[in-house]
Amino acid sequence: MSANGSYVYVIKPDSTAEQRPVSLGQRQGDLIVVEKGVQAGERIVTNGQLGVTPGGKVVVDQPREGSSPATAVNGSKS
Repeated sequence: MSANGSYVYVIKPDSTAEQRPVSLGQRQGDLIVVEKGVQAGERIVTNGQLGVTPGGKVVVDQPREGSSPATAVNGSKS
């Protein structure tokens, strides 16, 4: 979240990050609903956001067995 509202970094097919505004909904524990701003199947940064810049390259870590079904993505200053 920033002064301009909530956003996520979406990973584009060329492995660069796109900052995208999102609308958030209900929270349940550690989970929160993203109502608008991303589409099913899009990958988002879930770890290392401080190292991500719009248009910058990112490195995708493969989820470990037994981890969350969400794709883990780490920002990289390449």
